[in-house]
Amino acid sequence: MRAYGAAVEEARKAADEILDDYALVEIPPQSEIDAIEADPLLSLATFSTEDALAAFYRDQNDGDPPDTALRREIFRSIEAYNLVLIGLAEGRSVEDLTSEYETLSESLLAIAAQTAVVSTGGLGAGLGALQSVLEVIEQERSRANAVSLWLEGSPTVLAMIDYLQLEAAPMFEVITADILVALLSVDPGDVERQQQLEARLFEYQRVFAEYVGLLEHVRLAIDEVDAAVAAGATTGAAVDRLRDRAVDIRETVKTIREAFARMRTAP
Repeated sequence: MRAYGAAVEEARKAADEILDDYALVEIPPQSEIDAIEADPLLSLATFSTEDALAAFYRDQNDGDPPDTALRREIFRSIEAYNLVLIGLAEGRSVEDLTSEYETLSESLLAIAAQTAVVSTGGLGAGLGALQSVLEVIEQERSRANAVSLWLEGSPTVLAMIDYLQLEAAPMFEVITADILVALLSVDPGDVERQQQLEARLFEYQRVFAEYVGLLEHVRLAIDEVDAAVAAGATTGAAVDRLRDRAVDIRETVKTIREAFARMRTAP
């Protein structure tokens, strides 16, 4: 169980590395761009490139722009939810899991705040339901009720994974937009530069393919933890499969990190 918990933490860190790159290029939606351009106090500011606009957007949001912040919090919630599930599977009491509950509660509130800025489809209703489950568990302090109630929260967490998977393609397009522009404008005779840009694009393709796969490994692992919690088992087939999922997660994280390492050292 603990090996899986550590693997999920590694998965969240790998996602953070992708989001670090996304935060550098995320630009505001057109409605906010229009508001920025119409603000007389910003009339002297020039946003001649998307890089300049993205930098302004980061400054306005104290670092992470809204879309990036939302994704970080969703992954943080998935990690926290898994830690609670693991604790319940191991037989820990509600009191023993107070820190994990608090982390998840804080993250859910942060996601709810971000949904006022970023569209998340039907995710909002599920977040409210999971928050309600969390409040009931904390009030009743009953392990038996915690197990049954907590399993009811799984669909919301799986919906979070769905959201991240569906939004991977748009995120990839934003991150690689500059590479594609550079490829279109590179001198046909500059073969070396063209190969460098193609190699970088390929590495991002690899990163995002692995990222989607990573989320799928986490999804399948949650199913295994749910089964173990429902059965009150810390050994058996579900736990054995969970151990395999942890290995899959670690291998996928390794591939993502290796791709980033190659990009960081490439000319």
